[in-house]
Amino acid sequence: MSLQIEDVFKEMMSAGADVFADNWGDVSTYAESEFRKMAQQIVDIADNVALNKKDSNKGYNEEAAKILMNMQRLATANVLVAMSAMTLVTAKQAINAMLATVNKALGGAISAIL
Repeated sequence: MSLQIEDVFKEMMSAGADVFADNWGDVSTYAESEFRKMAQQIVDIADNVALNKKDSNKGYNEEAAKILMNMQRLATANVLVAMSAMTLVTAKQAINAMLATVNKALGGAISAIL
């Protein structure tokens, strides 16, 4: 499955609205730009994992991809915390739940990097 940034972004926004629920109004203005950046990173990481599976001298192996994905999660969580009244723990939990929902909607396409 070839992931498209806009498809991932739309799934993230939909899942974010559900997962953040009552806090969505507080984070939605920041979430849009952050989720767009995160969607770009998810697609880039997934593409590099696929490349590595074809040629182990190229792209990222799954371990490196997971590290990069965790860095992206933390960066996004920190932005949401800085721009809202959320705590870091709440932001991380919400992002993890949202990414699980996105992964399910994408047919497990990003499970290797989660």
